Amino acid sequence: MHLGIVSYQEEQIIKLIRDCNKYNQWQCDILKLRKIVFKANFGNIKKCKYLNRTLDDQIDICYIIGREFLNSKEYVDAIPFLTKACESKEIWACTDLSFAYSQSKNFMMSKKYSKISCELGDGLGCYNFACSLCRDKNPSEAMTFLARGAKIYKLTKQMVSEDKELDCVRSHPEYDEFFKTLSE
Repeated sequence: MHLGIVSYQEEQIIKLIRDCNKYNQWQCDILKLRKIVFKANFGNIKKCKYLNRTLDDQIDICYIIGREFLNSKEYVDAIPFLTKACESKEIWACTDLSFAYSQSKNFMMSKKYSKISCELGDGLGCYNFACSLCRDKNPSEAMTFLARGAKIYKLTKQMVSEDKELDCVRSHPEYDEFFKTLSE
């Protein structure tokens, strides 16, 4: 059934995403989705607005399309989709948005969205925010957010010790005790 509100291709994206969500299969046939996305009229898609769609459907659509661009290393193209999903408090979208900005060398925006992700309860967002704080030469606050991230997300000793962005916290008085709490 064609609704006449969106293009046929957009309708197919919505159907594919609904089917994936219906069966809790986030790992859908991405190649099929990608082909449809690139053939689609991006008018409504870029705005992530679909008439007669629930807000949850719109967030899912934006997030999945944003993730597809992110997976293809098309970071600039991912940003508008992930932004829309993050604005709706989709925790993983905020984390992914921070990553997209980081890969686009926009560290100010990366820092903003990693903090939002952390505030929403994502430990990886807290970890990324700690890295941003180290770039800003703020080791005390970075240590606070690194510890916060470790309480939520399973940080490993290898992950923390090999990340050069965390060099600023290694001389922090609380670092050695913190490091002992991490898993191998």
